[in-house]
Amino acid sequence: DERRITVPAPQEAVQITATDAFFFTYFGKDSPIIPIGVFTTGMVLMSGLVSFNFANQKMQQIFMRARVVTQGVTVAAMMTSLATQERQKALGLVR
Repeated sequence: DERRITVPAPQEAVQITATDAFFFTYFGKDSPIIPIGVFTTGMVLMSGLVSFNFANQKMQQIFMRARVVTQGVTVAAMMTSLATQERQKALGLVR
């Protein structure tokens, strides 16, 4: 019974642009952007629900609009993160 071990070939040096470096840093695999966005959206939503309890219609409207904005930014960050991770895979920087 012969066991084989596969050793990965050494990778070539990859040149990345400043734009790629920015996106890899802030939207890469372990980026804190998405959890921060989810937390912010949740906090705005909870604040809006609390304002319902006090029957303050103006504040309710402000919080619900803010929730839509924060949720949109979070979804945009998710899509950007997905594209960034695909770019990293294409360059062979991550598996």
